[in-house]
Amino acid sequence: MYQNYIFDLYGTLVDIHTNEKKAYLWKKMSLFFGMKGAAYEPKELRTAYETKIKEQEAALRMECCGSHVPEIDIADVFRQLFEDKAVSVTEEEIADLAKMFRAISIEELSLFPGVPEMLQRLKDAGKKVFLLSNAQALF
Repeated sequence: MYQNYIFDLYGTLVDIHTNEKKAYLWKKMSLFFGMKGAAYEPKELRTAYETKIKEQEAALRMECCGSHVPEIDIADVFRQLFEDKAVSVTEEEIADLAKMFRAISIEELSLFPGVPEMLQRLKDAGKKVFLLSNAQALF
């Protein structure tokens, strides 16, 4: 049979549900931005974030031929939000912000039933398992 198995992470091995609309997320995000010198009110930050996401998605659609549009780079969105307030941040600070954003926005994160057992069976059978994902690298 097959010797190599390739899996996507989210939606295949892991069930994840996020909520980027909850007020608590934007309150904490605005605190982080403020601590770095980029003052945003929570609603203002959410609106600016959503606008930048839409702009990046539209730009990618223009670049891509076909129906599939690659995932935007969330680091660029966060970087632009700081630049809009004339604040410079390091790549490490962007990475920390992205991790905090994802951690706060997650409402559910779990393996699908049977995943550990399936992976163990593949390992025991000497098969190679690869994870291929288009998820944000920072997450």
